[in-house]
Amino acid sequence: MKWLLGAPGVGFLLLALLSGWRNQSQNQQGFGPGNTVNLLRLLRGDLRGLDLSGLVLRQAYLVGVEAQDMNLAKADLSEAGADGKVQLSTFCRAECRLSVPGCGSSDSPLAS
Repeated sequence: MKWLLGAPGVGFLLLALLSGWRNQSQNQQGFGPGNTVNLLRLLRGDLRGLDLSGLVLRQAYLVGVEAQDMNLAKADLSEAGADGKVQLSTFCRAECRLSVPGCGSSDSPLAS
């Protein structure tokens, strides 16, 4: 169990948890992915390059986090953040594409 000690081992386990939740329903995912993302943010200091596609990120605190090259395809951010709002500038440096469930999709760029 020595390989579990230290930040690299913990980070590996947290990433494995995220992968396991990816193919589960939103109800089955619960708050797990959001809590895990919060732990990864605290452990690493950023969320650069993470694959968060297909995950429900309930109560994930993402404001001000460096997140270049993060994959959020089909991720549910509707309950992310302390107040239920996510600042898109967290993820966008130059341009973003927004797709809001129930509102159709927009291919227009969003200024950061």
